[in-house]
Amino acid sequence: MVISGIGLLSKEIKVTTEPLLNAVVTTANDNLTEVVVTAFGIKKQAKELGYSATTVQSKDLNVAKPVNVVNGLTGKVAGLQINTVNNGLFAPTRIVLRGNRSITGNNQPLLVVDGAIFYNDISTLNPEDIASINVLKGSSASAIYGSDASNGVLIITTKKGSRGKPTVNFSSTVQLESVSYMPALQNQFGSNGGEKFVNDFNDLNTYIPYENQSYGPRFNGKMVPLGRPVADGSVLMVPYSARPNEKRNFFNTGLTTLNDVSFQSGDENGRFFMSLQDVNSKAVMPGDYGRRDVFRVGGDKTYGIFSASYSLAYTYKYQNTTNTGTVYQMVMNTPAHVPLTSLKDWRNNKFADINGFYNDYFDNPYWDIDNYRNKTTDNNLTGNVQFGLRPTKWLNLTYRLGMTNLSSRYEFTGGPKVYSTYAATNSTVLYSNSAGTGIDTVTESPKYIASQGNQSASYTNSVYSNFLLTSDFVANFNKNISKDFNLNASIGTTYIGNKLSGVYVNAPQLVVPVYNVKNVSGLPNISNGGLYDNYVREARKFGLFGDATVGYKNLAFIHGSYRGDVDSRLSKSNRFIPYYDVDGSLILSDLFPSIVSNKGLTFAKIRAAYSVTGNASALGGGSPYIGYGAYVINPTYNVSPGFPYGSLGGYSLNTTVANPNLKPEKVNETEVGIELGFMNRLYLTMAAYQSELTDGIVRANTASSSGFYNALLNAAHTQNKGLELELSGNVLKTKNVSWNLNVNYTYNESKVVSINGNVKQLGISNAIVDGSNANAYAVVGYAFPVIETRDWVRDPQGRVVVDRVTGNPKADPNLKVFGQATPKNILGLTSNFTWKQFTFTVTMDYRGGYKIFNSIGQYMDFTGISATTASTNRQRFVFPNSSYFDAAKGQYVANTNIMVDDANFNFWPGLYRSVGSNYITSAAAWKLREVAIAYEIPRKVFAATKIVQRAVFTLSGRNLLMIRPKSNLWTDPEFSDGTGNDAGRTSTNQAPPTRLFSATLSVTF
Repeated sequence: MVISGIGLLSKEIKVTTEPLLNAVVTTANDNLTEVVVTAFGIKKQAKELGYSATTVQSKDLNVAKPVNVVNGLTGKVAGLQINTVNNGLFAPTRIVLRGNRSITGNNQPLLVVDGAIFYNDISTLNPEDIASINVLKGSSASAIYGSDASNGVLIITTKKGSRGKPTVNFSSTVQLESVSYMPALQNQFGSNGGEKFVNDFNDLNTYIPYENQSYGPRFNGKMVPLGRPVADGSVLMVPYSARPNEKRNFFNTGLTTLNDVSFQSGDENGRFFMSLQDVNSKAVMPGDYGRRDVFRVGGDKTYGIFSASYSLAYTYKYQNTTNTGTVYQMVMNTPAHVPLTSLKDWRNNKFADINGFYNDYFDNPYWDIDNYRNKTTDNNLTGNVQFGLRPTKWLNLTYRLGMTNLSSRYEFTGGPKVYSTYAATNSTVLYSNSAGTGIDTVTESPKYIASQGNQSASYTNSVYSNFLLTSDFVANFNKNISKDFNLNASIGTTYIGNKLSGVYVNAPQLVVPVYNVKNVSGLPNISNGGLYDNYVREARKFGLFGDATVGYKNLAFIHGSYRGDVDSRLSKSNRFIPYYDVDGSLILSDLFPSIVSNKGLTFAKIRAAYSVTGNASALGGGSPYIGYGAYVINPTYNVSPGFPYGSLGGYSLNTTVANPNLKPEKVNETEVGIELGFMNRLYLTMAAYQSELTDGIVRANTASSSGFYNALLNAAHTQNKGLELELSGNVLKTKNVSWNLNVNYTYNESKVVSINGNVKQLGISNAIVDGSNANAYAVVGYAFPVIETRDWVRDPQGRVVVDRVTGNPKADPNLKVFGQATPKNILGLTSNFTWKQFTFTVTMDYRGGYKIFNSIGQYMDFTGISATTASTNRQRFVFPNSSYFDAAKGQYVANTNIMVDDANFNFWPGLYRSVGSNYITSAAAWKLREVAIAYEIPRKVFAATKIVQRAVFTLSGRNLLMIRPKSNLWTDPEFSDGTGNDAGRTSTNQAPPTRLFSATLSVTF
């Protein structure tokens, strides 16, 4: 006799004459009976799915206590790439599933929280509130959501409580953050910026005391003046010696505290959950701090055939930051001998205030930190309510109403600069003599920055609102239509309404430093020249959809979905947009039971999917919010001061041609996959996919004589294909030991097939939201995006061509492609090892096959503080791998003896830094993302209290180690100048990389 069942391994036993037969069956670790939340909250068994979906549970998200939930996802899901693009408070992230598809549109997945579309920053969620995240990877998995989900979906389910005895959970985390490494710096040479030509690096007379560039003489430990004499005649004297850790010491040790408390209870008819989290953070950048408070309440209730569930959350987030890029530039351009950290007290230290600070050209960064502040206050309200009616066992009717509203206020306050008459007019400079044994007094021009005049206080204020209303009705049928066939089908309607508004006012000159627009001298500005000036935009979508799965003997499944949208952003002729998916799965291990073995293969499944979806986000510059696409197809007008003449105001036509024939970008995706289980322990998933985007929306230039400069067209064509592997399971299981392992690998390859007619490349930075990388391009025949910049002129053998007289290389004026800016290969590994009360968890990942443009290196070479500029000890050298043209021989010959004519100020800050290829390196890196050691305190320790049910103490760390190529001298290659499609560039806008160490105590009462 064979005993079998869903979720069980088949077991054959011999029938005897005994009246009672005992049989022990084993649970199959095949995930077949796992319930997966799919689109619109529809629940399906994993075995039904014909597409890729991965679920990450709460305990796996919160191993290292991340402030931002997506940091807890990093490295744990195949096909999912998460970049933390910057450091600092509530650091922004970019999420991509299966690579980029759209050139100018949004490529990030849709966020769905408790079944409702979520139009807020994911960092507003409390990771401790999340029960699970289901990652629907491709458009096949999410076609039912229409154009909002052509890039996949993250379906986030929050906690709703638990059935049984009420419990209170409290946890407190203290997190320390410190700079992990700085760019490679030189500590050999001091100040000079070309004022005097340096040919004797032991001559201290060429040291310039007020200069911020470091092209001066070699450090020798002598006492030298720093800066100019102050009003009382004194001058700051410092040793002419490097302070190797001064720039690192400028940054603080960041401190973040996270305190969580939650209450949950429930019975067989309902559940209730309530939580509160407070995050208080002081960043590594001095003066930067912020706070995030999240309150959430949720639950569900069943009354016979009626049910209801609800979720309501409020998030308050406040950030007070300096201008990171400006301050970091000032720190990095400080010569190595300057005791910067001793000049922090600019209010009381005469050598630190704006008059006495050594630098003739830039402020004291500490002054900027205290006087230039950016303050952002966000109030986020999210809620949804769902009502269910189950008149029969096979029919379930659901209505959901969802809302998200973000109200944001931004303020910038700029302090006044008022220089003393002495600082603006004094022309005395004290120099060291050549040997460093005395002082020479020289008359020069006054302090440059002071001579430019005073600067008034300034103030900027802007408010922003993003309101989303969603309404969904779904009728779900799940019924056996015969002995062998089952039908699981849904039909429904959905409505999305999005309204965005913003008001921007800038008062560039205040009468006195009272930060109010009414205090402006002159007229305030009401435009910053950006996409989101002063506006109200609104868009709506209405959709009808159907979804059906036919199952045969619970081993073969055919699924299809269809959705038609009516989109207000498009013209009437293009407003109806259809999307559909067809997929199927077959459980081979049920079809052929003979292949199953307890010691070998325990189950096998194959699947395939095909879908057609769309993407209309390019209408709004790549924003995921549909409101930003409003009015694009209709002519719009801008206010033009002085039009038609004089000081009169009038309106002028927008210089972008309104194209009423625009339609959404179209994405066709094909996917095949196989899922295997082994020895009731290991689970292997393999998937291959290919997607093709056509009708890509791009800007085309037009003749300016027409009155327009460009037009939006459906023209681009891109391809994207890849491979995903996931291996997970229990490697070892004994009484006291358990070891679970997850390994995932992603390969992704993209290609731009065409852009627009004969156009071969397109700069994408200005075409998308949050774009700032001028070196990011879409180029026909290459991956997307690629890095383009200038290179040296090279001979046919690839050697750099130098001038036969000067020895200097020649810059090629043409842009060249240097590689793709997104990883081709991603490998993630998570190991969870438990021994008695201890649990040790490690997550690491590798990304490779791509490049990064380190523009921070260009800035450092300008100042002369980089290690590169001292690599030859400022001595003339033969440029590596170079050649010159020998006219007599009529060919290029190897250069072995012609040296560059200068290896100091006349080479590095000008010629060398003008060639971008010098700053492109491999972006490959191994990262130790998370390490955590948790100790569950034995219950007997607190048994006497009769209150504490469980207590766990955890030590954890994030980003503890990074291994990168030696050629990357600058910063973390994961960083980027924005969260848009134009990835692949780092700059001084990102503070140095950091490590985080945490200690957490969690107690359940």
